[in-house]
Amino acid sequence: MSTLNRWLLLVCVAVVISSALVSLPVLAAVPGLGDNLNALGKSSGYDTQLATQENPLAMVVSQALLALFGVLGMIFLVIVVYAGFRWMTAGGNSEQITEAQELIKNAAIGLAIVILSYTITYFIGSVLNTSVSN
Repeated sequence: MSTLNRWLLLVCVAVVISSALVSLPVLAAVPGLGDNLNALGKSSGYDTQLATQENPLAMVVSQALLALFGVLGMIFLVIVVYAGFRWMTAGGNSEQITEAQELIKNAAIGLAIVILSYTITYFIGSVLNTSVSN
């Protein structure tokens, strides 16, 4: 991987992480935002309670896993876009095209692992009567 590509990847990751970190205090300072988000979640059909009385630990774990799977899906998307960018800018260089194809193949394998782990987690949650999906 060339130095320019490493810097580009580093800058993209830094922008995503910093935008998430900067927005959290701003969102926390908005009065009544949580009530609006809860109302939006309820109207969309989602359970807005992080934990319930019957099994709080299982619900917290399932919510954390759901968030983790969402982040992993976003990482897949970033890797595929990055690999597509590298492929499009390869300029006919077969070595760079092969590297981009390998990135896409590895990202697809990673996505398959994430989907399989979500399926296993969903099955275990249904056996324990704790849904991973809202």
